[in-house]
Amino acid sequence: MNLQPTHRRQDLPVRLGNHGYRFDGDFAVLEADLHIPPHCSGSDFGLELWACSSPHAGGSVLGTKVAEVALELPTPIAPHLHRVEARTAASIPSGDRDHAMVLMLVSGGDARRVHDFANYGRLQHFASPSLDGAVGYGVEGDQLVLRAEAVSNPRSEGNSSGTLCLELWALAEPYAGGVPSGHRLGGAELGSVWGQHRLPSIERRAPFTPPVPGRWHLALLLREWTLAQGYVTRDYRNFDVVYDQADPERAAASVAAAAPAVVAPAAGPRPVEKLRLIKPAPEAAAAAVAEPASSEPRASVAESAEVAVAAEVPVAVAAEIPVAAPAPAAGKPAPLSLQRASIEELSKLPGVSLKVAKEIVKGRPYASLDALLQVRGIGEKTLRRIKSLLTL
Repeated sequence: MNLQPTHRRQDLPVRLGNHGYRFDGDFAVLEADLHIPPHCSGSDFGLELWACSSPHAGGSVLGTKVAEVALELPTPIAPHLHRVEARTAASIPSGDRDHAMVLMLVSGGDARRVHDFANYGRLQHFASPSLDGAVGYGVEGDQLVLRAEAVSNPRSEGNSSGTLCLELWALAEPYAGGVPSGHRLGGAELGSVWGQHRLPSIERRAPFTPPVPGRWHLALLLREWTLAQGYVTRDYRNFDVVYDQADPERAAASVAAAAPAVVAPAAGPRPVEKLRLIKPAPEAAAAAVAEPASSEPRASVAESAEVAVAAEVPVAVAAEIPVAAPAPAAGKPAPLSLQRASIEELSKLPGVSLKVAKEIVKGRPYASLDALLQVRGIGEKTLRRIKSLLTL
Protein backbone atom coordinates (compact mmCIF):
# COMPACT_ATOMS: atom_id res chain seq x y z
CA MET A 1 0.00 0.00 0.00
CA ASN A 2 1.38 3.39 -1.02
CA LEU A 3 0.36 6.01 1.56
CA GLN A 4 0.43 9.66 0.61
CA PRO A 5 1.25 12.15 3.40
CA THR A 6 -1.28 14.92 3.92
CA HIS A 7 -0.87 18.30 5.55
CA ARG A 8 -2.43 18.92 8.92
CA ARG A 9 -4.98 21.70 8.73
CA GLN A 10 -3.01 23.80 11.25
CA ASP A 11 0.02 23.62 8.92
CA LEU A 12 -1.79 24.94 5.86
CA PRO A 13 -0.61 28.48 5.10
CA VAL A 14 -2.63 31.64 4.54
CA ARG A 15 -1.73 32.83 1.03
CA LEU A 16 -2.05 35.97 -1.06
CA GLY A 17 -4.40 35.90 -4.03
CA ASN A 18 -5.08 38.87 -6.31
CA HIS A 19 -3.45 41.95 -4.83
CA GLY A 20 -2.37 45.51 -5.56
CA TYR A 21 -1.67 48.93 -4.11
CA ARG A 22 -2.08 52.59 -5.01
CA PHE A 23 -1.27 55.96 -3.48
CA ASP A 24 -3.75 58.68 -2.64
CA GLY A 25 -1.71 61.71 -1.56
CA ASP A 26 -0.04 60.86 1.75
CA PHE A 27 -2.06 57.66 2.07
CA ALA A 28 -1.70 54.15 0.60
CA VAL A 29 -4.53 51.82 -0.36
CA LEU A 30 -3.72 48.10 -0.03
CA GLU A 31 -5.89 45.47 -1.71
CA ALA A 32 -5.58 41.68 -1.51
CA ASP A 33 -7.52 38.42 -1.67
CA LEU A 34 -6.42 36.09 1.15
CA HIS A 35 -6.81 32.33 0.79
CA ILE A 36 -7.63 31.09 4.31
CA PRO A 37 -7.55 27.32 5.05
CA PRO A 38 -10.25 25.70 7.26
CA HIS A 39 -10.23 26.36 11.00
CA CYS A 40 -7.57 29.05 10.70
CA SER A 41 -8.07 32.48 12.27
CA GLY A 42 -6.09 35.18 13.93
CA SER A 43 -6.05 38.81 14.96
CA ASP A 44 -2.31 39.29 14.72
CA PHE A 45 -2.09 39.16 10.91
CA GLY A 46 -1.16 42.17 8.82
CA LEU A 47 -0.40 43.40 5.31
CA GLU A 48 2.82 45.39 4.81
CA LEU A 49 3.98 47.32 1.75
CA TRP A 50 7.77 47.74 1.48
CA ALA A 51 10.00 49.82 -0.79
CA CYS A 52 13.31 48.00 -1.37
CA SER A 53 16.43 48.48 -3.46
CA SER A 54 15.84 45.09 -5.16
CA PRO A 55 13.07 42.45 -5.29
CA HIS A 56 12.64 40.43 -2.11
CA ALA A 57 13.91 36.84 -2.24
CA GLY A 58 13.10 35.65 1.29
CA GLY A 59 14.70 36.13 4.68
CA SER A 60 15.03 39.54 6.30
CA VAL A 61 13.48 42.34 4.28
CA LEU A 62 15.76 45.31 3.59
CA GLY A 63 14.05 48.57 2.77
CA THR A 64 11.47 51.07 4.01
CA LYS A 65 8.07 49.99 5.32
CA VAL A 66 5.75 52.29 3.39
CA ALA A 67 2.40 51.16 4.83
CA GLU A 68 0.88 48.49 7.06
CA VAL A 69 -2.66 47.32 7.84
CA ALA A 70 -3.70 45.14 10.79
CA LEU A 71 -6.04 42.27 9.90
CA GLU A 72 -8.45 40.07 11.81
CA LEU A 73 -9.09 36.92 9.81
CA PRO A 74 -12.39 35.02 10.03
CA THR A 75 -12.54 31.34 11.07
CA PRO A 76 -13.90 29.43 8.07
CA ILE A 77 -15.09 25.83 8.28
CA ALA A 78 -14.06 25.27 4.67
CA PRO A 79 -11.41 27.03 2.57
CA HIS A 80 -12.36 30.68 2.33
CA LEU A 81 -11.42 33.71 0.20
CA HIS A 82 -11.20 36.90 2.27
CA ARG A 83 -11.15 40.28 0.51
CA VAL A 84 -9.11 43.13 2.04
CA GLU A 85 -9.12 46.78 0.97
CA ALA A 86 -7.76 49.33 3.44
CA ARG A 87 -6.48 52.91 3.37
CA THR A 88 -3.67 53.90 5.71
CA ALA A 89 -0.99 56.58 6.17
CA ALA A 90 2.03 56.12 3.90
CA SER A 91 5.67 56.69 4.87
CA ILE A 92 7.19 57.75 1.56
CA PRO A 93 10.93 56.88 1.34
CA SER A 94 13.41 59.76 1.32
CA GLY A 95 15.65 60.54 -1.64
CA ASP A 96 15.39 60.41 -5.40
CA ARG A 97 15.52 56.81 -6.61
CA ASP A 98 13.42 53.94 -7.95
CA HIS A 99 12.13 51.27 -5.57
CA ALA A 100 11.17 47.62 -5.93
CA MET A 101 7.81 47.27 -4.16
CA VAL A 102 6.94 44.20 -2.08
CA LEU A 103 3.61 43.24 -0.47
CA MET A 104 3.97 40.94 2.56
CA LEU A 105 1.45 38.95 4.60
CA VAL A 106 2.83 38.65 8.13
CA SER A 107 1.77 37.62 11.62
CA GLY A 108 3.14 37.22 15.08
CA GLY A 109 3.97 40.70 16.30
CA ASP A 110 7.39 40.38 17.97
CA ALA A 111 7.68 36.75 16.82
CA ARG A 112 7.32 37.92 13.25
CA ARG A 113 6.45 35.33 10.60
CA VAL A 114 6.10 35.96 6.85
CA HIS A 115 3.32 33.78 5.42
CA ASP A 116 3.52 34.99 1.83
CA PHE A 117 4.95 37.86 -0.22
CA ALA A 118 4.71 39.24 -3.74
CA ASN A 119 7.14 41.38 -5.74
CA TYR A 120 5.84 43.96 -8.22
CA GLY A 121 7.62 44.03 -11.56
CA ARG A 122 7.24 47.77 -12.12
CA LEU A 123 9.60 50.01 -10.17
CA GLN A 124 7.96 52.74 -8.09
CA HIS A 125 9.21 56.33 -8.19
CA PHE A 126 7.86 58.75 -5.59
CA ALA A 127 7.40 62.30 -6.86
CA SER A 128 8.47 64.35 -3.86
CA PRO A 129 10.13 67.74 -3.37
CA SER A 130 13.90 67.41 -3.71
CA LEU A 131 17.17 69.29 -3.32
CA ASP A 132 18.81 70.41 -6.58
CA GLY A 133 22.49 71.22 -7.02
CA ALA A 134 24.97 72.09 -4.28
CA VAL A 135 24.00 72.52 -0.63
CA GLY A 136 25.94 73.87 2.33
CA TYR A 137 25.79 75.48 5.74
CA GLY A 138 27.72 77.89 7.93
CA VAL A 139 27.74 79.03 11.55
CA GLU A 140 27.98 82.75 12.31
CA GLY A 141 27.93 83.39 16.03
CA ASP A 142 24.68 81.98 17.33
CA GLN A 143 23.15 81.87 13.83
CA LEU A 144 23.04 78.94 11.44
CA VAL A 145 23.11 79.72 7.70
CA LEU A 146 21.51 77.07 5.44
CA ARG A 147 22.08 77.17 1.67
CA ALA A 148 20.74 75.21 -1.29
CA GLU A 149 21.07 75.86 -4.99
CA ALA A 150 17.39 75.07 -5.48
CA VAL A 151 14.42 73.02 -4.28
CA SER A 152 12.07 71.61 -6.89
CA ASN A 153 8.62 70.00 -6.86
CA PRO A 154 8.23 67.39 -9.64
CA ARG A 155 4.55 66.74 -8.92
CA SER A 156 1.90 67.60 -11.47
CA GLU A 157 1.28 71.25 -12.29
CA GLY A 158 -0.94 72.85 -9.67
CA ASN A 159 -0.10 70.19 -7.07
CA SER A 160 1.46 72.34 -4.35
CA SER A 161 3.76 70.88 -1.73
CA GLY A 162 3.09 71.20 1.96
CA THR A 163 5.19 73.68 3.94
CA LEU A 164 8.85 72.81 3.31
CA CYS A 165 11.63 73.15 5.86
CA LEU A 166 15.44 72.86 5.70
CA GLU A 167 16.97 71.30 8.82
CA LEU A 168 20.59 70.55 9.78
CA TRP A 169 21.00 67.48 12.01
CA ALA A 170 23.90 65.99 13.98
CA LEU A 171 23.60 62.19 13.95
CA ALA A 172 25.56 59.26 15.36
CA GLU A 173 25.63 57.65 11.89
CA PRO A 174 25.18 59.03 8.36
CA TYR A 175 21.49 59.61 7.69
CA ALA A 176 19.77 56.91 5.65
CA GLY A 177 16.12 57.97 5.75
CA GLY A 178 13.24 57.68 8.19
CA VAL A 179 12.75 59.62 11.42
CA PRO A 180 16.06 61.33 12.28
CA SER A 181 17.55 60.32 15.64
CA GLY A 182 20.06 62.87 16.88
CA HIS A 183 20.32 66.61 17.51
CA ARG A 184 18.51 69.22 15.42
CA LEU A 185 21.02 72.05 15.08
CA GLY A 186 18.55 74.41 13.44
CA GLY A 187 15.96 74.75 10.71
CA ALA A 188 14.20 77.30 8.54
CA GLU A 189 10.88 77.17 6.69
CA LEU A 190 10.81 77.69 2.91
CA GLY A 191 7.05 77.85 2.35
CA SER A 192 5.30 75.82 -0.36
CA VAL A 193 6.41 75.13 -3.95
CA TRP A 194 3.91 74.54 -6.76
CA GLY A 195 4.14 71.41 -8.90
CA GLN A 196 6.57 71.67 -11.85
CA HIS A 197 8.25 74.71 -10.20
CA ARG A 198 11.46 75.28 -8.26
CA LEU A 199 12.66 77.66 -5.57
CA PRO A 200 16.19 78.85 -6.54
CA SER A 201 19.12 80.43 -4.64
CA ILE A 202 18.06 79.51 -1.12
CA GLU A 203 19.81 81.05 1.89
CA ARG A 204 18.07 81.05 5.26
CA ARG A 205 19.19 81.92 8.77
CA ALA A 206 18.06 80.21 11.96
CA PRO A 207 19.09 80.04 15.63
CA PHE A 208 21.98 77.60 16.11
CA THR A 209 21.65 74.96 18.85
CA PRO A 210 24.98 73.14 19.50
CA PRO A 211 24.84 69.37 20.02
CA VAL A 212 25.98 67.67 23.21
CA PRO A 213 29.73 66.86 23.37
CA GLY A 214 30.78 64.15 20.94
CA ARG A 215 31.59 63.48 17.28
CA TRP A 216 28.66 63.74 14.89
CA HIS A 217 27.80 63.14 11.26
CA LEU A 218 25.98 66.09 9.69
CA ALA A 219 23.06 65.91 7.27
CA LEU A 220 20.87 68.54 5.63
CA LEU A 221 17.23 67.37 5.48
CA LEU A 222 14.43 68.71 3.30
CA ARG A 223 11.19 68.07 5.19
CA GLU A 224 7.54 68.54 4.22
CA TRP A 225 4.49 69.06 6.40
CA THR A 226 1.80 66.40 5.84
CA LEU A 227 -1.63 65.96 7.38
CA ALA A 228 -1.02 62.26 7.97
CA GLN A 229 2.33 62.37 9.81
CA GLY A 230 3.41 65.96 10.41
CA TYR A 231 6.89 66.77 9.07
CA VAL A 232 8.48 63.96 7.02
CA THR A 233 11.84 63.85 5.24
CA ARG A 234 11.60 64.12 1.43
CA ASP A 235 15.29 64.48 0.50
CA TYR A 236 18.63 64.75 2.25
CA ARG A 237 22.37 65.19 1.82
CA ASN A 238 25.07 63.78 4.09
CA PHE A 239 28.22 65.89 4.52
CA ASP A 240 31.62 64.17 4.25
CA VAL A 241 32.84 65.70 7.49
CA VAL A 242 32.70 64.78 11.17
CA TYR A 243 31.55 67.48 13.57
CA ASP A 244 33.53 67.48 16.81
CA GLN A 245 31.82 69.20 19.76
CA ALA A 246 34.23 69.61 22.67
CA ASP A 247 33.15 69.13 26.28
CA PRO A 248 33.36 72.64 27.87
CA GLU A 249 34.10 71.22 31.36
CA ARG A 250 36.98 69.05 30.13
CA ALA A 251 38.35 71.92 28.06
CA ALA A 252 38.25 74.23 31.08
CA ALA A 253 39.94 71.60 33.28
CA SER A 254 42.74 71.14 30.72
CA VAL A 255 43.34 74.90 30.54
CA ALA A 256 43.35 75.18 34.35
CA ALA A 257 45.90 72.33 34.69
CA ALA A 258 48.26 73.93 32.15
CA ALA A 259 47.98 77.50 33.50
CA PRO A 260 50.38 78.90 36.16
CA ALA A 261 48.85 78.54 39.62
CA VAL A 262 50.30 81.87 40.85
CA VAL A 263 48.50 84.21 38.47
CA ALA A 264 44.76 84.73 38.90
CA PRO A 265 42.81 85.18 35.66
CA ALA A 266 41.28 88.58 35.01
CA ALA A 267 37.52 88.92 35.24
CA GLY A 268 35.67 88.94 31.92
CA PRO A 269 33.57 86.86 29.54
CA ARG A 270 34.46 83.24 28.88
CA PRO A 271 36.35 82.60 25.64
CA VAL A 272 34.31 81.11 22.82
CA GLU A 273 34.74 77.36 22.43
CA LYS A 274 35.82 75.99 19.07
CA LEU A 275 33.86 73.38 17.19
CA ARG A 276 36.10 71.55 14.76
CA LEU A 277 35.05 70.20 11.40
CA ILE A 278 37.42 67.30 10.70
CA LYS A 279 38.48 67.17 7.06
CA PRO A 280 37.46 64.06 5.13
CA ALA A 281 39.95 61.54 3.81
CA PRO A 282 41.70 62.62 0.55
CA GLU A 283 39.70 60.19 -1.55
CA ALA A 284 36.43 61.49 -0.09
CA ALA A 285 37.47 65.10 -0.73
CA ALA A 286 38.41 64.29 -4.32
CA ALA A 287 34.92 62.88 -4.85
CA ALA A 288 33.26 66.10 -3.64
CA VAL A 289 32.57 67.69 -7.04
CA ALA A 290 29.61 70.06 -7.31
CA GLU A 291 27.04 69.23 -9.98
CA PRO A 292 25.54 72.32 -11.68
CA ALA A 293 21.78 72.63 -11.50
CA SER A 294 19.68 73.21 -14.58
CA SER A 295 17.94 76.58 -14.84
CA GLU A 296 14.84 74.91 -16.32
CA PRO A 297 12.12 73.45 -14.13
CA ARG A 298 12.66 69.71 -13.80
CA ALA A 299 9.87 67.65 -15.30
CA SER A 300 10.53 64.58 -13.17
CA VAL A 301 12.57 63.71 -10.13
CA ALA A 302 13.75 60.63 -12.01
CA GLU A 303 15.95 62.85 -14.21
CA SER A 304 18.34 63.64 -11.37
CA ALA A 305 21.16 61.41 -10.12
CA GLU A 306 20.85 59.16 -7.06
CA VAL A 307 21.35 61.26 -3.96
CA ALA A 308 22.99 58.82 -1.57
CA VAL A 309 26.30 60.75 -1.57
CA ALA A 310 27.24 64.30 -0.70
CA ALA A 311 29.27 64.89 -3.83
CA GLU A 312 27.52 68.21 -4.41
CA VAL A 313 28.72 69.72 -1.12
CA PRO A 314 31.46 72.33 -1.64
CA VAL A 315 34.81 71.07 -0.39
CA ALA A 316 35.37 74.41 1.32
CA VAL A 317 32.84 73.38 3.95
CA ALA A 318 35.34 70.85 5.29
CA ALA A 319 37.73 73.52 6.61
CA GLU A 320 38.23 74.14 10.33
CA ILE A 321 35.78 76.82 11.45
CA PRO A 322 35.91 78.74 14.73
CA VAL A 323 32.33 78.79 15.87
CA ALA A 324 30.84 81.18 18.39
CA ALA A 325 28.33 78.91 20.10
CA PRO A 326 27.91 80.15 23.68
CA ALA A 327 25.92 77.92 25.99
CA PRO A 328 22.57 79.31 27.14
CA ALA A 329 22.63 81.35 30.33
CA ALA A 330 22.35 79.38 33.57
CA GLY A 331 18.75 78.89 34.59
CA LYS A 332 17.40 80.11 31.24
CA PRO A 333 15.46 77.33 29.46
CA ALA A 334 16.10 76.58 25.80
CA PRO A 335 13.46 78.09 23.45
CA LEU A 336 10.46 75.88 22.70
CA SER A 337 9.83 74.82 19.11
CA LEU A 338 6.53 76.36 18.05
CA GLN A 339 6.05 73.59 15.49
CA ARG A 340 6.88 70.62 17.76
CA ALA A 341 6.27 71.53 21.40
CA SER A 342 3.56 69.54 23.15
CA ILE A 343 0.37 71.06 24.55
CA GLU A 344 1.71 70.59 28.09
CA GLU A 345 4.95 72.44 27.27
CA LEU A 346 3.11 75.32 25.60
CA SER A 347 0.67 75.65 28.51
CA LYS A 348 3.62 76.46 30.81
CA LEU A 349 4.39 79.66 28.91
CA PRO A 350 3.36 82.85 30.72
CA GLY A 351 -0.18 83.89 29.83
CA VAL A 352 -0.91 80.65 27.90
CA SER A 353 -3.63 78.40 29.31
CA LEU A 354 -4.18 74.76 28.42
CA LYS A 355 -7.06 75.81 26.14
CA VAL A 356 -4.89 78.35 24.29
CA ALA A 357 -2.08 75.77 23.98
CA LYS A 358 -4.52 73.43 22.21
CA GLU A 359 -5.47 76.24 19.81
CA ILE A 360 -1.77 76.83 19.07
CA VAL A 361 -1.27 73.17 18.15
CA LYS A 362 -4.38 73.23 15.93
CA GLY A 363 -3.00 76.19 13.97
CA ARG A 364 0.29 74.51 12.96
CA PRO A 365 2.40 75.00 10.93
CA TYR A 366 3.34 78.69 11.39
CA ALA A 367 5.36 80.79 8.96
CA SER A 368 6.60 83.09 11.75
CA LEU A 369 6.18 83.71 15.47
CA ASP A 370 4.04 86.75 14.69
CA ALA A 371 1.47 84.41 13.15
CA LEU A 372 0.48 83.49 16.72
CA LEU A 373 -1.64 86.65 16.75
CA GLN A 374 -4.13 84.67 14.65
CA VAL A 375 -4.64 82.21 17.53
CA ARG A 376 -7.69 82.86 19.68
CA GLY A 377 -6.53 83.91 23.14
CA ILE A 378 -3.19 85.45 22.15
CA GLY A 379 -2.87 89.20 21.85
CA GLU A 380 0.07 91.50 21.31
CA LYS A 381 0.81 91.70 25.05
CA THR A 382 0.95 87.92 25.44
CA LEU A 383 3.03 87.56 22.28
CA ARG A 384 5.62 90.01 23.61
CA ARG A 385 5.91 87.97 26.80
CA ILE A 386 6.43 84.59 25.10
CA LYS A 387 8.19 85.51 21.87
CA SER A 388 11.68 85.29 23.39
CA LEU A 389 10.81 81.83 24.77
CA LEU A 390 9.87 80.37 21.34
CA THR A 391 11.54 79.41 18.11
CA LEU A 392 10.19 77.99 14.86
